[in-house]
Amino acid sequence: MPSSDTPTGSPRTSRIARVAAAFLVAAVVATGLLKVLSERGMRVEPPAPGPGAEVRALPELAPSQFNLTLVYRAGSLVDQLEANVPMRLGDVDVRHEHPTIPGLGYAFEAEREPFQFSVTDDTLRLSTVLRYQGRGWYDPPFLSEVAGACPARAMGLPAPPRGGPLPDLRPRARVTLSTPLHLDSDWTLGTEIDVAVLEPLSGGERDRCRMTQFQVDLTDWLMLLAREMLEDLTSELDRQVAEVDVRQALEEHWLELHQPLPVADGFWLELDPEGVRRGQLRIGSERGEVPVLHLPLELQVRPRLTTSPPPPQDLSVLPELAEGPVDGERFRIVAESRLSYAVLSDLLAAELQGRQFSQRGRTVRIQEVEVRGLGDGRLLMELDVEGDVRGRLFLVGTPVYDPEANEIHLPDLEVHVATRNLLAQVAAWALRTGLVGDLRTRTRWPLQETLSQVALVVGTSLDRQLGPDAWLFGKVAELEVNALQAARDVLVVRVEVEGSARLELGDL
Repeated sequence: MPSSDTPTGSPRTSRIARVAAAFLVAAVVATGLLKVLSERGMRVEPPAPGPGAEVRALPELAPSQFNLTLVYRAGSLVDQLEANVPMRLGDVDVRHEHPTIPGLGYAFEAEREPFQFSVTDDTLRLSTVLRYQGRGWYDPPFLSEVAGACPARAMGLPAPPRGGPLPDLRPRARVTLSTPLHLDSDWTLGTEIDVAVLEPLSGGERDRCRMTQFQVDLTDWLMLLAREMLEDLTSELDRQVAEVDVRQALEEHWLELHQPLPVADGFWLELDPEGVRRGQLRIGSERGEVPVLHLPLELQVRPRLTTSPPPPQDLSVLPELAEGPVDGERFRIVAESRLSYAVLSDLLAAELQGRQFSQRGRTVRIQEVEVRGLGDGRLLMELDVEGDVRGRLFLVGTPVYDPEANEIHLPDLEVHVATRNLLAQVAAWALRTGLVGDLRTRTRWPLQETLSQVALVVGTSLDRQLGPDAWLFGKVAELEVNALQAARDVLVVRVEVEGSARLELGDL
């Protein structure tokens, strides 16, 4: 039996214990090293999230009211009236019988001055002065016929002394033709020309036609005869005005409004007009030169902003012109922009690609960024990363418009559950690098430049020459986002645009 002071274990046993302990420590160290090595460069490949429940689409975009004022400089209208009212009326050799005085006949011949136009109470007025002469014949019972003229020298005027001009002694009369103007439902320009004024130019004897030979004043009868001659002309003038082809001129511009307007950086604007309503036509003048017609119009349009060229469409003819109240030339339209996720991905990649996030000596760096819709109102952001974690991460968030910052952002952006579960198992530290918080801050699509660009292109598209005698003037006063939705294929942004516009036409 061994003594009490003999060692309990042999030297061999102690060596075995020390070796075992060394192996245990080595195994522990090796296991930790392997764990570190496994985490450094750990590949993460979570499954991509499936599509969500389809979100209810935004209500169909109702037609917007696009108000503008049609301005037509009607110089040709005045020219047409001027050309179709003869400079000479009547014939001094054509005898008319007096309706109440037996045996009394008279004749009338007048020469007018060029028309002077004016606008009064939205009525076009054409004024001129007639210089006329009259002849009278009187065949009294049992006596020979006598004749007279006004002015007395109108028949066989003597030659002027020394070849100088003769004074014009013909009586004068003031004439004014007036008409309102209107545009009918078939775009026909209408007039109702009336002889508003026909009277002696002055109240004295200078502008009376008296037959002194038989003491008869024919002034009033000659005025009546002149009125009948002019009224015979007015219906023909109304017919000729109706032949002014307003419809064809406007139809060309109506078709132009159907053409997509290119916007910088790959955007197109479509107005897509559907119908037209007219307001009250007004008449004015510019510096007394030509009459100017102002017709408020209200176009029903369905504007769209797209990021791809719109396909060709069937163009509609100019619709019938409806009648109703139109509030000036101010317009307020809602345009829908359907932003492709490829465009959004490119914008976000410019902000995020190459950024890296570090925590406790470990680093994650973003290589690629892609954004797409889940269909349930949320966006899916897919990140390709490298560094201590390599692979793919998925984050989801709901787009919201921030009017103060004028940008779209994802305030609820978070790592998708499948990605979060996998990271928690293999590299939980990756969730603590500040990656999500930083992405939540940086995942923004500024709209200031885009909206300014939209405002610029809308203003530019409404401020251009449409043809040789047609100009469209417009400007945008205000522009804001009023609806936003992440659909499966596109991000739908509805923009409200307010401004003013007018369409000016030269002579037709």
